[in-house]
This record gives sequence, structure tokens and C-alpha cells, in this order.
Amino acid sequence: MSLYLRLSLYYAASIGSLSFIPFLSLMLADRAIDDRAIAATLALLPAGRLMGGTSWAWVADRLGRPQLILRLATGSAALLGVAVLVAPTPLLLAAALLSFSFMRAPQFPIVDALALQRLGGGYGSVRAWGSLAYLLLVLAASTLRTVDSNGPLAAAVVLLFITAMVAWTLPPGEQPSSPPGWAQIKTLISDRTIGLVLMLSLIQGMTITPYDTLFTLHISRLSLPETVASVAIAVGVAGEIGVMAAGRRLLDRIGPAGLLVLAAVSGLPRWAVTAWSTDPTLLIAAQLLHALGFGAFWIGGTRLVAERAPKGLASTAQSLFPAAGWGFGYLASMGVAGVLLPLGGPPAVFTASLALSVVATVLALRLTRL
Repeated sequence: MSLYLRLSLYYAASIGSLSFIPFLSLMLADRAIDDRAIAATLALLPAGRLMGGTSWAWVADRLGRPQLILRLATGSAALLGVAVLVAPTPLLLAAALLSFSFMRAPQFPIVDALALQRLGGGYGSVRAWGSLAYLLLVLAASTLRTVDSNGPLAAAVVLLFITAMVAWTLPPGEQPSSPPGWAQIKTLISDRTIGLVLMLSLIQGMTITPYDTLFTLHISRLSLPETVASVAIAVGVAGEIGVMAAGRRLLDRIGPAGLLVLAAVSGLPRWAVTAWSTDPTLLIAAQLLHALGFGAFWIGGTRLVAERAPKGLASTAQSLFPAAGWGFGYLASMGVAGVLLPLGGPPAVFTASLALSVVATVLALRLTRL
């Protein structure tokens, strides 16, 4: 099997396994866990990502054995997925979920670094299979929940074991003859381009993560059918798949910095419509901009980080990108939501996302001048 096919299968299984997360709050409620404990439990996901992502990636680069760390991480995550599924008490479930997030954290940076090294501009086309698997499984989740309330999580556990098996077939990434030291770390943290990309990732993550967690609540409070939220999410992910698949052509034509500008600018109309419109057609159409807000952003950001990463720190550099947006950005956005939700509900939160998109646009334009 070619490396392209193995990476495509890896992303399909690994990203597809995340499809249980939108339904995790419902699964926790089914276990009679109260709202405050649900919120605290959900916060364990970004906490584990922050603790595990960069630290594991640094170990992989330092040892020069990213393949070994990937195998350890994928195998452990699969076993911890089983632990989350069968945990008999809320405390054990929380411990299993935190450990699961900690062990999953290095998987994407390590494989992203490998894919970017081996496939270059073709990275987006293999990453698109993950988005497709996620879309199909999210659409199937309601059916799975009619069979068993933990159905989405059980399906995710199966995919986690497939991920672990495929990880054993992947080759190691390019490694230097000597392990990276302080000089490489200093080069990484002093790079202005990477610094701006990480700042942009933080801001962009703060705009997108409230959509992941609050959009369904927003649609419900507008007294619109639940299908509006489902269709809107599906439209957004479908657009993301298209952008990912066209990644090589977009990079050649626009460049990674140009893609980041498009991603930031796309938030201006998207969050304005999301915050202020009550028309279901407009709300659904606006989410098509997720194709740029996430798809173009991810392709451009990972490519810039790969180009600027010091020799031997490919996994570490890639780990910083999601940590900024979906670690710190996630936590920061939940802090903002905690303040604004009681004041103006979801529309106030999405209005804040609009303001943050203005900041992101300024940062992205500045990035193009470097």
C-alpha cells in the first residue's frame, strides 16, 4: 500500500474517531452528571491537549524517534478510549478522558510533519479524507444513539484501534544526524513568522471553537428546527473537504500566507450573519465559509510552520499550531463565552467572534509583509 493511501486511512480513522465529541455532553448527561460537572469534564479535552501536545512532540524530536512515540500514543489512546466507554463513575470517567486527550495530543503533529515532509502540497488531499470520515460519522451519530446512547463513542473506539494499527505501518519522518538542542529551540521561538502564525492561530481558534460548542444551542434558542444546525455543520465540513482536496493548487496559486488572509477575512461575513440573522437559509449558507475559516487556515498555517521549523523540530513546531488555537484558544473562548452568554446569549458570543476576526485579518495581512 502506498504512503498516500496509508496516510489517507490514518487521517480518516484518527479524525473520524473525534466524531463522538459533539455528542459527549449528551452522553455525560445520560449518566446523570450535572451541568457544572459536564462543563468541567469537557474542559479536560483542551487541558490534556495542552499538556500532551508539545511535550510529547518534543520528546519525539529529542529522541529522534517520532515513529516510536506515535505508536505508543495511538495504542494508549485506543485503550483509554475503552476506559472512557466503560468508566463506572464520573471521577474515573474524567480521569480516563484527561488521559485520553493527553495521549492523543501528539498524534496529529507527528503525522502532519511526516505528511508535509513526504507529500508537500499534497498534504491537504490526504487530510481531506479525515474531514470526510468525520462528516459521515457525525451524520450517522443520531442513528448510533438510537441503538445505544454511547453508540458514537463505541464507534470512535473502533476507529482508535484502526488508527493504532495504521500507525505501525507509517515510516519515520526525516530526522537530523544529531538531536536538536537549545540553538534550534532558540531559532524556533524567535522566528517572527512562526510567532505571528501562532498568534493568528490563537485568535482564529477563539472564533471557531464557540461555533463548535454553541451553534446548536443558538439554533435551538432561535426556535429553528434542529435540522438547520445539522445541515449547516454538514455544509461547512463539505466545503472544508473541497478546500483540503484542492490544497496543492491553492498553495501554488495563493500561497500559505494568502490562505491565512482568506481564512481571517471569511470570518467577517460568517460571524455577522451567525450573530444577527434569524433566516435559516442565510445561517446555513454562512457556514459554507467554514471551508476557508478552517480548511484554508489549516493548510496555510501548517505549511508555513513546516517551512520555518528548524531542522529536527518538525513535530514540536507542528504541535504548537493546534495548541495555540484549539488549546489556549479553546480555553480563552470559553472564558469569553462565560462572560457574554448570561448578558446576550450566543449572539453576543458570535459578535465577539466578529470582532476577533477583524484582529485576525490585521495579523494575517501583516504576515504577508514578512
